[in-house]
Amino acid sequence: MASNEKMVSHTVSILAAEPKVLRTLVSLFAFDYALYTHSVQVSVLGTGLLLDAKTMPEGTVKRVAMGFLLHDIGKCRIPTEILRKPGMLTPWETRQMEKHPDYGAGLMQRHETIHAKALEIIRSHHEALDGGGYPRQLGADALSLESRICSVADVFDALTSHRAYKPALRAYDAIQKMMTHMTDKLDQDIVQHLIHQLGPSATRPV
Repeated sequence: MASNEKMVSHTVSILAAEPKVLRTLVSLFAFDYALYTHSVQVSVLGTGLLLDAKTMPEGTVKRVAMGFLLHDIGKCRIPTEILRKPGMLTPWETRQMEKHPDYGAGLMQRHETIHAKALEIIRSHHEALDGGGYPRQLGADALSLESRICSVADVFDALTSHRAYKPALRAYDAIQKMMTHMTDKLDQDIVQHLIHQLGPSATRPV
């Protein structure tokens, strides 16, 4: 419980300290509520994992964690008929969707308060360890810890959230999928830290 309170406290403090970020998130809420809730959930998970890593002062964590909150902000530039399409995307629609990390980084780099690591999270959260991600097809050596954390949090929340085109998985089933089918995509050390944070729901089916 204390760990969860700390994660939420950091998320709230980020919003309180940066009115521009709060306004950006409110605009995301107005654009698409599911996208807004996903962003907040990824922020809570990602911030907890970043705190767990103990690689930077807590003050820096707050600035870097903006990247978790804003990782999908570029989807505001994606046509709604693509973003909300209930079925499979066509190859052309997929290419349009895959532009959202660059759109997001472009939007946020105008804000002088956005930390460089936060921008990198926005730009790289869909990259994969094997180089098969997007938009730049970066490999493991080029991916920061913060971007790897966002990828893990992003995938977990996507798998455990209900969407028009798929049912939500239980935490246990999502973790199993991440550990068995995504070993070449996701940093498995971070997945293990996520399991520790999630507790019993991630280690046994309920």
